[in-house]
Amino acid sequence: MKSAQPYQTTSQGYEEGIHWSRRIFHTRNGILALLLYHRDKVLFQKVVGYLLVLLICLECIRLHSSWLNELASRLFYPIMRKNETRRFSGMGYYLAGVLYASCYFDSVVFDLVVIHLAIGDPIAAIFGICFGNPRKKRWKNGKNMAGFLACWWICMWSTLCYLYWKQGKLCFVISIVSSFVSALVESCTPTPQYILSPFPTLFPFGLDDNLVSTHLQKLKKIDIFHV
Repeated sequence: MKSAQPYQTTSQGYEEGIHWSRRIFHTRNGILALLLYHRDKVLFQKVVGYLLVLLICLECIRLHSSWLNELASRLFYPIMRKNETRRFSGMGYYLAGVLYASCYFDSVVFDLVVIHLAIGDPIAAIFGICFGNPRKKRWKNGKNMAGFLACWWICMWSTLCYLYWKQGKLCFVISIVSSFVSALVESCTPTPQYILSPFPTLFPFGLDDNLVSTHLQKLKKIDIFHV
């Protein structure tokens, strides 16, 4: 949700602005996660777990090899942010988030976690860029109220429709509260990620909304089964 044109590229080929290829990739991964999870939960956890371990290993090697880092940048620039050449990509946090949700949440909460991840972040970015008021000062993390409200709105309606389909009733309070949490996490988490690791050059682990939001989705579990 940084201030930029809806579409442009840097001299290195990185897409800026809305970054359509990254948004589509983000949503597609969520759809694939839902399909695989409901087909075979155990297989899903194994596949995501192996991919996560492999990705972390490759990321560590990439960040300490200028040649490999440049190669990865050339291959994945359509879905890669420029700042990710110096830190872990968002894909690792995404995998860790859905794996955590699949292990500790039931299927209803898992579905909502992935739905919010798959559509909340892209919608927040698109609306934040296209409809954010350029005359008003953005928040310190570069995001704005337009992105927050769009994320809250789309997550609320998707939650409302999903719970009506699953439970046959309109759960307005659950939808509003759980979606507010997702939108708040998305809007408050800085981009690029704030590095938490005490050894940033060795292991630049950061604060990412794809991972943080899954831990806060326990609120959904409380709401859904105690209302």
